[in-house]
Amino acid sequence: MHGINLQMLLYLFTLEEHWKKQGEKAIPAGVLYLPVLENYINTQREDLPEETRKKREKQWTMSGLLLEQEESLRGMEQNLEGLFIPVWKNKDGSYSAYSSIASYEQMGQLSQKIEELIVSMAENLAEGKIPAYPIDTAQYPTCDYCEYRKVCGYETGDPVREISKKDRRTILKELEEQNNV
Repeated sequence: MHGINLQMLLYLFTLEEHWKKQGEKAIPAGVLYLPVLENYINTQREDLPEETRKKREKQWTMSGLLLEQEESLRGMEQNLEGLFIPVWKNKDGSYSAYSSIASYEQMGQLSQKIEELIVSMAENLAEGKIPAYPIDTAQYPTCDYCEYRKVCGYETGDPVREISKKDRRTILKELEEQNNV
């Protein structure tokens, strides 16, 4: 929604568009982020090997956003227990509220939003509008990890973009409302 963390979704929707232009039917199944570093797990001497294995497997669960399409999801994880993909089925067969899924329509709205953001970024660059207006959140503290902090011109006390973290459902609802206006 704020133009950050777009890379994988941009790739996904670009590939979809490419195949459509080739006359092929392309449906975005989603994007997944695989944890690359294995963290240490806390175990006790009396822990059973099965308990230790379950703790380690929790680290392998990917994050991301997937198309709410049963066949596709089961192709990634047969029993949909959230072991590898962020999708869980309830006992009644519905998807858990914690599942990271979106309908085909919602994926389209997300694609449209990303296209708008990219076009806006390109227009600003073309017009030379490149202000030092960094993001300030708990996840992205202003300038802490920026490689360009010495050349961008930002100084402590200058305005920052304060963005709040939103969950998937809130973002998808906002996209729907924007498209219905």
